[in-house]
Amino acid sequence: MTRCEEQLEQRTQDLIPEVLRHKDMPLCSVTELLVRTNQVLGELGLSAVRVRAFRFYIAQGIVPPPMGSKKLARYGFSHLSCVVLTRTMQDQGMRLAEIKARIQQVLVIRETKAPYNSSRTTIELTPECRLELNNGQSLEAKLAAAQEAIRRILENLPELEHNDAAP
Repeated sequence: MTRCEEQLEQRTQDLIPEVLRHKDMPLCSVTELLVRTNQVLGELGLSAVRVRAFRFYIAQGIVPPPMGSKKLARYGFSHLSCVVLTRTMQDQGMRLAEIKARIQQVLVIRETKAPYNSSRTTIELTPECRLELNNGQSLEAKLAAAQEAIRRILENLPELEHNDAAP
């Protein structure tokens, strides 16, 4: 591990409690999100994010797109955590392309561009595979059910592959 990577890992460990305090934050407007985000960044001694930079991060794919239409765009915890991670990595001298690659490796839960107040979460398992969940029960219970479903699929995989090969 390089010195820069060690510093980044330590810095990330330092910011985890600050970011996790906002884990249950409600969906909010860009203004409300940036107030929260800049509060966390200030506590970490990092520079604030302006709306223009935030929108640039979204356009570059570093931060997930908002939920809802442009007029009713809403942002949540994943947006806050991506911005804080981005600023932390920029502070360590990393370029945006590298930051984007790292964030996409780390960030598992990405909220979809869904209608306002939609109760759906998408988990990107791989670039080719997504798991979409409707809210209602705990994320842990839904993931346990998904794990069981995947286990059953894997048990029947030889049969499924055989059916796919048939004309």
